[in-house]
Amino acid sequence: MPYNEALVVPAPADNSETTTQAKKAESVNVTPSSSVETSSPDSPIQYSFSRKKAMDSNIVVESGLVGHFPEGFFDRVFGPEGRPSQHFLLTDSRVNTLYGDVVLEEIHSSGYRCEKLVLPEGEASKSVENYCKLVESILHTGMDKKTTIVSLGGGVVNNMAGMLTGTLYRGIRLVHICTSMMSQVDAAIDFKQAVNTCYGKNLVGAYHPASLIVIDPSVTLTQSERDVRNGISESIKHALCQDEAILEYIVKNGREHVHDIEFLHNVVKLTLDLKVPTLNGAVSDDFNEMVPQYGHCIGHAIEHVSKYDFLHGEAIAIGMTVSAEIAVALGIAKPELVDRHIEVFSSMKLPWSVPSDMSIEQVLETVKYDKHFFNSLPRMGLLVEVGTMYRHPETHQCGIPIDYDVLEKALRVNQQRGESA
Repeated sequence: MPYNEALVVPAPADNSETTTQAKKAESVNVTPSSSVETSSPDSPIQYSFSRKKAMDSNIVVESGLVGHFPEGFFDRVFGPEGRPSQHFLLTDSRVNTLYGDVVLEEIHSSGYRCEKLVLPEGEASKSVENYCKLVESILHTGMDKKTTIVSLGGGVVNNMAGMLTGTLYRGIRLVHICTSMMSQVDAAIDFKQAVNTCYGKNLVGAYHPASLIVIDPSVTLTQSERDVRNGISESIKHALCQDEAILEYIVKNGREHVHDIEFLHNVVKLTLDLKVPTLNGAVSDDFNEMVPQYGHCIGHAIEHVSKYDFLHGEAIAIGMTVSAEIAVALGIAKPELVDRHIEVFSSMKLPWSVPSDMSIEQVLETVKYDKHFFNSLPRMGLLVEVGTMYRHPETHQCGIPIDYDVLEKALRVNQQRGESA
């Protein structure tokens, strides 16, 4: 039926009962009764409304789970009402060759309808353009309110699945099966979902929880050493901000060799011990925001300016070291804090300095797109020392504004340190 036709209500015949009732209604006096509260058209009226929606995620950590899911596992993945619905498995080209068909077959064997969607590997795939293409593909295939999207992959796949589930039908079920170290300690462990734009990283996003997050540390043994260390950088971030003993454990045991399942399992466990409380913590305390964001204002800018030649954790390692330089410049920390950052990242074979051929001006310009940038200044969390985040003595806030001249000087000092190292 054409749209306009759908709005037309045929008038009943004059002799119909409906018409008689309508005429009676027209004769009713519309003056409000004394029990109805009215106001003058000249009086301003204001309303407010709010609704609190709980965001809950459950995490399962179990080595050897992927490819050997127990009976009934996918009933938990798709939920009690998900059996009749069409579902989707989102992965990337690399993970697809390793696990895509295996996981899809297990889903089908469990009696669920599921279609596989495959992104090209790499950060460049986390784009608004790919997001729109996936939306069209999913809607064309068909979905309903009980559709689940399962992400099978690392951070890029996790974030894209999160954006899709957070926006399709204004929110559908999301499940992560994490296959990278970055995913297992950081990307999947949050409510934040986002895609990149030409202006910077994670600029278009939403808050949407995964119902279930599946972590199998053994699958990270298929990753390159560089990729594993890239993920561990985020574990180091939490240790630098929250627990020096955990930092010592990571550096001592991960300095030479990271492809050890006991080590990887413990890094995941120890990182979650630190990160999960920040997600459960009060929104009013910005410690819970600034810890996960340590080094990210600068790191995201460096990652973007490098055209993603730097992996996320590598860029964040540089961002953390520059943040230590800022803390020293502001008198918040002693110079030894910078030395400690350099020592840790060097030991873990992670970069810590802005490359000599990278434009500081471009980094400074890109920082303007950081989500904590306002009133013409970036805001960052800084450390007093390893394990202790700075709080402003008056506002008690961890995020503080950083003058651009301080930021520029810290970037240049860091770059010069790298050149002379």
